Amino acid sequence: MSAYSDKIGCYIQIPNLGRGQLKYVGPVESKPGVFAGVDLLANIGKNDGSFQGRRYFQAEYSQSGLFIQLQKIEHLLENATTESRRESLGNTTFNLDKYNAHEDDNLMSDGVHMSENRVSSNGSTIIRKPLEQNEVHSPTPIRSFRITSRNNNRTPTQGERMDIDSRASDSQTESIIKDYELRIEKQEREILQYRKLLEDQRIVLEEIQPTIDEYENNERRLRSRVQELETELDKQREKFKSQKEFFEAEHEQLLAVVSQLQVAIEENEQKAISRKESLREDTTEITKTIQDLTDEHERARAKWEKEKMQLKMHNDSLSQEYQSLNKELMNMQGQKSNPPTDELNSELTELRTRVRTLESQLQEKSSADTNIQSGAQASQSPSQPESSGSSSSLPVYKPPVKVDPAAGRELWCYLCEKPGHRTTDCPHELKSTNDEFF
Repeated sequence: MSAYSDKIGCYIQIPNLGRGQLKYVGPVESKPGVFAGVDLLANIGKNDGSFQGRRYFQAEYSQSGLFIQLQKIEHLLENATTESRRESLGNTTFNLDKYNAHEDDNLMSDGVHMSENRVSSNGSTIIRKPLEQNEVHSPTPIRSFRITSRNNNRTPTQGERMDIDSRASDSQTESIIKDYELRIEKQEREILQYRKLLEDQRIVLEEIQPTIDEYENNERRLRSRVQELETELDKQREKFKSQKEFFEAEHEQLLAVVSQLQVAIEENEQKAISRKESLREDTTEITKTIQDLTDEHERARAKWEKEKMQLKMHNDSLSQEYQSLNKELMNMQGQKSNPPTDELNSELTELRTRVRTLESQLQEKSSADTNIQSGAQASQSPSQPESSGSSSSLPVYKPPVKVDPAAGRELWCYLCEKPGHRTTDCPHELKSTNDEFF
């Protein structure tokens, strides 16, 4: 910390902040480490040189002070020098001697020149306060001191004595000179104030110049970005325009397809209605045919029952006759050891032929009865398939009325094209309006 004590009063260039004057190096209450107090010479700091009620240095403005950890600016302090401060003090001393050496008639120009040199040496404000303490003094004492020193060093000439006597005697001239001196002093103070204000403005301008440059760069970058976005926006607009035209054309095509579909739907509805009417007529005709077949079946069944009884009675009589003949034959064989074999054989052959004839007649009657019963069942229950055993053992039956070849299959609907019900019993009958298609 003592190594940087001689750097107090020097100026350093802080990155992103600008130029500042080092005014304090040491600890800060309630903060660990060593801090450097810097006066930024503009209202861009955080305090006025004090922290938590304790003042560490005097800042130029109320918000120009800033505390920074010393380790962060050590490299800046190592390069900082007090050259500007020494030059300012040297220039001030030189200008003061020069001011005392001038004659009275050059007093105004000397004062202005001195005020200009007070703010010289790179606009340093470290000498501003020492010089401001002298601003309240008038140049008149300096003149008096100069005149006294001249009188002490050499013998005044006759012209000088006459000039002094004339000034002492002429109060009006003295008052005019004092008035000029006061005016010069006032103008010097104003010049110093203006130069101080100009220096402050220059410092502020230097400090905000990076910000201005950054703003200008941002503005150029933003303008370039805006130009890119405008170009991209134009491309997007062209793309959206082409897509809109494409979608409009697709929409027109879809409307045309929808119109065609509506026409096709109406035509299908008309066809379905006409088909339904024809199916109703066919259903009536089929129902009538089924009724006729049922009546015929009943008649055939009654006839079959009658013939069955007759055949049964005939068969019983034939069986009895066969048994009696067979018994008689056995008796005859038992009674006669050598009967006439020719007669017996012929009679036996005749009886066997008769039995075969009766059996064939009985079989034909049974087959006819089975065919009639199968046809009646097929006409009454078209959904039941025919027995595989009867179809394989019996001849093909040809009914007098043409039978639907679809009889015996699973129920099928031609309207909705679904199984499980007939076309006449379709629950999905099309409506007569087109409301469901909109």
